[in-house]
Amino acid sequence: MALKADQAEGGIKEDGIMRRIFLVLTGLILIGIISPQDARPTSSGYYQIRDAEGVPYLFENGMPYFTRFQETDHEILDLSGIWKFQPDPGARGKSEGWYEPDYDDSGWFDHPIPGVWQAQKDEWVEYIGHGWYRRSFNVPEGLRARFNRLVLDGAGFQTRVWLNGREIGRHDGNYSRWSLDVSEELRYGEDNQITVWISNLLSYCGVPPCLSPGHRLGWWEFAGIGRLVQIESSPHITVSKLAVKAQPLEKGKGRLEVVSLIYNHGESEDIARVKIELESLSGRIIARSNYYEEVISGRGVNVVRWNDELDGILPWSPEDPGNRYRLILNVVGPDGSERQGHEIGFKNFEVRETRLYLNDKPYYIRGLNRHEDDPETGLYQGDARLKEDIAFLKDLHVNHIRGAHYPNDPRWLDILDQAGISFCEEIPLYQADSGSHAFYKREKNPLRPGRFQPLSQQKNPELIANALQQLLETIERDRNHACVIMWSMGNENLTYIPSSRRIYEAEIEAARRFDPDRVLTWALLSGPVISPLLERTADLADVISINQYYGWYVGKVEGAGPLFDRFHKKYPTKPLLISEFGADASYGRHDESEKPEKFSEEYQVYILENTWKQMLNRPFIVGGMPWIFADFRCGWYGKMHPVFHMNEKGVLSHDRRRKLGYEALKQIYAGIEDKQK
Repeated sequence: MALKADQAEGGIKEDGIMRRIFLVLTGLILIGIISPQDARPTSSGYYQIRDAEGVPYLFENGMPYFTRFQETDHEILDLSGIWKFQPDPGARGKSEGWYEPDYDDSGWFDHPIPGVWQAQKDEWVEYIGHGWYRRSFNVPEGLRARFNRLVLDGAGFQTRVWLNGREIGRHDGNYSRWSLDVSEELRYGEDNQITVWISNLLSYCGVPPCLSPGHRLGWWEFAGIGRLVQIESSPHITVSKLAVKAQPLEKGKGRLEVVSLIYNHGESEDIARVKIELESLSGRIIARSNYYEEVISGRGVNVVRWNDELDGILPWSPEDPGNRYRLILNVVGPDGSERQGHEIGFKNFEVRETRLYLNDKPYYIRGLNRHEDDPETGLYQGDARLKEDIAFLKDLHVNHIRGAHYPNDPRWLDILDQAGISFCEEIPLYQADSGSHAFYKREKNPLRPGRFQPLSQQKNPELIANALQQLLETIERDRNHACVIMWSMGNENLTYIPSSRRIYEAEIEAARRFDPDRVLTWALLSGPVISPLLERTADLADVISINQYYGWYVGKVEGAGPLFDRFHKKYPTKPLLISEFGADASYGRHDESEKPEKFSEEYQVYILENTWKQMLNRPFIVGGMPWIFADFRCGWYGKMHPVFHMNEKGVLSHDRRRKLGYEALKQIYAGIEDKQK
């Protein structure tokens, strides 16, 4: 028998969602119903934004946030492998001491990590609730005198960690990298016991947020330790932040601006010597800085900057993805040295009026959206799957991917750099306030306050704090990738109310402070009549991204063009990017009639071809991204859909079989690419 989730069954049904949202909310806005007062301001209590010599940095869990390096000579203790796992639908684990080192977990289940519990047993596929992970590991005595961090590339949605029976930290968010200082907690030369509590229950002020009682996400709520987990051991003086700006100039020159933060984990003042190098992928030194000598206070950070103009630089682009370079930071301190590196690309991506430009050439997006949903392993995708998906994208002539709807596995970004596919990375601020229609349906009396307050979610201080944390963790982790051209602040949040402007203004301010030059966007929920009439946020974006489903959820496919025109009329100086459109198609379901039925492969082709035709006739549109690369699991999709709990808008099936839509999109993109040459 399947385990029951801790959330009530139900939630938003996907068919007809657009009509219900727009009709109900339009009525509420127009008659002037006032939402209850803001939730009481709260603080997450474990992160801050700090400043060092004009350089902002994220400070969480008692130390600076650490950049991910692709190469490091740090000692790594990989904690991947078989862990013990036990679901906890009754939430008994804490009171029963499941985190204690001597707790008997011999009856628990074996669970490979990285991995998610939904991929382990059929009865756990639908499980939403709490789960516990445990394992033992030995730490070499030689690590005793070093700075040791527990690093997780993704775990959650909510995570708490115990080491040797003591709780050492917690984190909200399933998709971003974070770490904990375990230097004093580890037992050196002997076994250690780690316990990780995970919950995939959504909360009102979490990111992604719970929209209404019983709400399910628009993707599967995969939970566990879904990405890398390791102990990383470094000298006490080490690099915590790397921010690189690399721009191509005329005549083979390039401008390199490097900002790094050097952290002293020791208690007393010490001296560090820092040297920065740029080399080719083959290891040839192109340029190097002088040694910088820094006196760093105990538990303090110092800024090291290096600016240079270089010769012989080739720009990175989809046509020339091999034009990458390796930036190396060498740090020497009193207790040792380190050498860490990250590949970079010299590129300049910008908005000029209603066009996009990459390296001074017009850049038209031939894109796709993609979820991380492997038919065998769920959220975690092995190297073979990542390489297979890249091969499909190259065959489709795709030059851009949007990571829906959360920061993707950093291994995927490494491959996008190499393949020359640009990337829009999004945080899971997803459909906030769009559940108000469900609140009214359940509460009957729209004026009665309740836990799920109508039209107030985006004003919640804790939700805003959570969104900013995940945004900044994403920027600090991935900013140095050549493929990243845009940050997306969220998807389909209700932007017809004033509070939506407040949260986007906060995100923009934070993003501009940390990464001033990157293009910013977010995907708008659009619909007939009220879009863009009531839109409150689009003018803030560098690129207006529009999700629209004419011909599927609303109206006829021919209605898409007039929607685009209305947006352009209201925002004539902004480029428009069609960030979602499409239709479900069950693999192998065919209708070759003149008017094919919905859910057939032929109907998907009809939607793709006719939407792209309307887009290509409008020069203010800078590209599009059909929804979606491959079918994926979704709790919204019930018995009314051909495949239960499966969104079938992919041009590939869940197990990567090609639909007719794949070949149609390939032909469209090959034609666009030929015209751009």
